Amino acid sequence: FPFNGFTYCLTLFTTLLYTIKFENIMKFLLFLLLISVVSSAFYHESKGLCKPSTDEPGTQRYFADLNCATRCDIAGASCKGYSLGSTYGLCVTYYDAPVTGNGRVNFDCFRKD
Repeated sequence: FPFNGFTYCLTLFTTLLYTIKFENIMKFLLFLLLISVVSSAFYHESKGLCKPSTDEPGTQRYFADLNCATRCDIAGASCKGYSLGSTYGLCVTYYDAPVTGNGRVNFDCFRKD
């Protein structure tokens, strides 16, 4: 078949659209990678369920998922850390003085700096 100007423009246009979409996807994936590296750099991990300095009501919130890091990042300075249950799908965020792990095997404590 003849390769005319219309076919060339159509091929160039579709290639350009594919390239733009691919670049946007790559930028988005790079952004997600950067966010995960940056957000994880602000936490110190210790073994066990986090133990806050007080047991006052309202200092901890329980969730049945594993989105603690996102919740704590969004909360800013008010969130002091979070616990993740490795086998239970439990997420606990802490809004108190600094927290440390209590040594329990199935949990990890992440203290925010």
